[in-house]
Amino acid sequence: MSEKVSENPWERVPLGFLLGRASVATSARVTDELRALDLGLLEYVCMTKLRNSPGLSNAELARETRVTRQAVNVALQRLQEAEMISRPETVSSGRALPARLTRKGSALIRRAEEAVRSVEDQLLGALSPAQRSEFKRVLGLCIESGEVGVAELEPLDGRRR
Repeated sequence: MSEKVSENPWERVPLGFLLGRASVATSARVTDELRALDLGLLEYVCMTKLRNSPGLSNAELARETRVTRQAVNVALQRLQEAEMISRPETVSSGRALPARLTRKGSALIRRAEEAVRSVEDQLLGALSPAQRSEFKRVLGLCIESGEVGVAELEPLDGRRR
């Protein structure tokens, strides 16, 4: 009995290698697009989170993005200096300063999302809309099954699963 040869040339390639290559390709292109808008990746992620959940504090953003509070604080300070977000000088109780996008920040995040979408369109250009949706669904399932604590995370678009 002869063994059937797969038509998928990627089938025997380890998943970690494929994910790593996809991550490098995506990150490099997204970083370039964001750099053209004078944004870093963490700043973009923070702005996206703030658009979906206005008033998050530095610590909440750090938990949501799984980045240190110090790194998030640097990103928020830069965004505040550029007038992309606003935070009060003081709060009535506690120390957490809720951050919100300004009009300028809202306009920038729309442009950034268009740029990121164009990268996604380039990378997934060979897939039909249905295949793109299925690819993202399956990739999400892989992430959920392989990452401890991922259940608390939500997609960047703010929708709950």
